[in-house]
Amino acid sequence: MENLRAQHERGERPRPTAPAAGSGGLGDFTPRPVPRPGDGPRDFTPAEDPDEGHFVPPEPPPLPAADTTAKFAWLAVLGGPALLLFDAVVWREVSGWPAWVGILSFLGGFGTLVARMKDRDEDEPEDPNGGAVV
Repeated sequence: MENLRAQHERGERPRPTAPAAGSGGLGDFTPRPVPRPGDGPRDFTPAEDPDEGHFVPPEPPPLPAADTTAKFAWLAVLGGPALLLFDAVVWREVSGWPAWVGILSFLGGFGTLVARMKDRDEDEPEDPNGGAVV
């Protein structure tokens, strides 16, 4: 391959090359991409968006206030295993009254939360078919 840049700097004209075998004599006439300065992938600048306004979501409604029974049930569900874990880490065994308190508080809190669950939303109208449609 010829060094075309060096020939151009010395002022020489590039010598025509012989056509490649099997190209039909059109070796010099095949198009070759010519890189242009400033046309790289890092030189891309996106078009300006005329609608530059950003979406701002509305303020969410406040969460409903939890009642006292639900707060104590969650405290028991999370505090019971925490007491058992603390007992296991500090005293290396889970026995005695801390074990019973941890287990019974978890079971009581879990049972309270399950018993207070609703099977349908109060805002939905009553379905005459009970949800089953055949």
